[in-house]
Amino acid sequence: MPDRPAHPFRSRPHRTLFGLALPVLGSLIAEPITGLVDTAFVAQLGAAPLAALGVGAIVLSGSFWIFSFLGVGTQTEVAQALGRDDRQRAARTAGLALAMGIGAGLAVGVVGWVAAPAIAVAMGAEGEVADLAALYVRIRLLAAPAVLATVAAFGALRGTEDMRTPLRIAVAVNIANALLDGPLIFGWGGLPAMGVAGAAAASSAAQVVGGTWAAIAALRALGRPDVLRLRDASALLQIGGAMAVRTGLLTAFLLLATRAATQLSTEAGAAHQAIRQVWAFSAFWLDAFAVAGQSLVARFVGEDDRAEARRVARIVIGWSLASGGVIALLLWGATGLVIAGLVPPSAQPVFGLAWTLSLLSLPGRHPLGHGRLPVSRRGDDGGLGRGRARADVDRGRGRDAGGRLGRDGGLGARACRVRDRADLAGRGAGAARACERFVGAPLPAGSGSTFGAVPPPPSCSDASSRSSLPSR
Repeated sequence: MPDRPAHPFRSRPHRTLFGLALPVLGSLIAEPITGLVDTAFVAQLGAAPLAALGVGAIVLSGSFWIFSFLGVGTQTEVAQALGRDDRQRAARTAGLALAMGIGAGLAVGVVGWVAAPAIAVAMGAEGEVADLAALYVRIRLLAAPAVLATVAAFGALRGTEDMRTPLRIAVAVNIANALLDGPLIFGWGGLPAMGVAGAAAASSAAQVVGGTWAAIAALRALGRPDVLRLRDASALLQIGGAMAVRTGLLTAFLLLATRAATQLSTEAGAAHQAIRQVWAFSAFWLDAFAVAGQSLVARFVGEDDRAEARRVARIVIGWSLASGGVIALLLWGATGLVIAGLVPPSAQPVFGLAWTLSLLSLPGRHPLGHGRLPVSRRGDDGGLGRGRARADVDRGRGRDAGGRLGRDGGLGARACRVRDRADLAGRGAGAARACERFVGAPLPAGSGSTFGAVPPPPSCSDASSRSSLPSR
């Protein structure tokens, strides 16, 4: 197979990173912009509706955020597959992630619809605030399958380093939401005034359109998968496992903070909602570097160029720290605009100190963005991880085994040990190539099955003792 052109990051790292990160920026801030627009409209209704919006928004964000591993795992798997020039693997990953997203969205919607009133009370809301929060959550959950399908589809598209299609979809979703907010909340154009429920309906309608568009775009970019295997979901779940724990803990913290603010007073809940929206909006500027870096790291890991992957990580960290400091200073200067646009008069006395403390956290806010650099699970520079490599051999992906697994000493030893088994004809070629690469010499030609009845060469007989050596 002819060599592929060198990736532009190798010669122009900063320009390439910014070229990917700037389009990501627009798509990442889609949800915060939706929240900011809703907050600006609902703030005109008073403190109680705004506090209810804050409770509902944090519950929904937490519920959806827990499933962000779909985007993380999909982006990583697709980028690594493309780094190995395996487009069908990338297509299967995208198709499976979309199916998982839709299924998870349906489950979240059903459970959330039933539990919404209890959740609102558990968050510290009472009376009118609790009723409005439960209503907002239920209407927004109608779009849960579309929201999680969008997460998966954006991950697939970013794995191909297509950052512009998610940007276009995000912009369209936010324009639709902004256009629908006024008529549905206040009853413009002869429509009934729905208040907080109107804000939820506008967001849900826009997200359904965006989710459908994103799913179609992902399937067009990678093609339809030849087959979907449930066991392949383990790769997505493994990649997202650590992130799920991190996300769950952070979500719990945000939920507790919202509950505490709501219990203090309606005014404190309203002030917290305004601060949370601005904080989330500004923090996503930093995540733009992380998402772009994730695609680059995964691509280079797929190409087995870990030195370049580490170079990406260093550059991403540097730009994230610098950007966080600049954003904090800009927001400090815009404090008056934030108060005028997002904070009701009754909540302004409790706004100032909390606002200042939130700005101090921005420069150090997880400079690796989403906290997921798709590196090997091994501690050395070999392969892509013992568990995943073993799965490739066992599932008959001979080409993957030959191209990747032989670089892992442990898997090379395993390939040598199993290559003579007659029942492995479907994976024999890959295991044989893995063994050849591990021992550094071709195996003798066999007869019959792929492995034939060839005895192991001397260099392979002591493969187990070499499994701890650095990769070749």
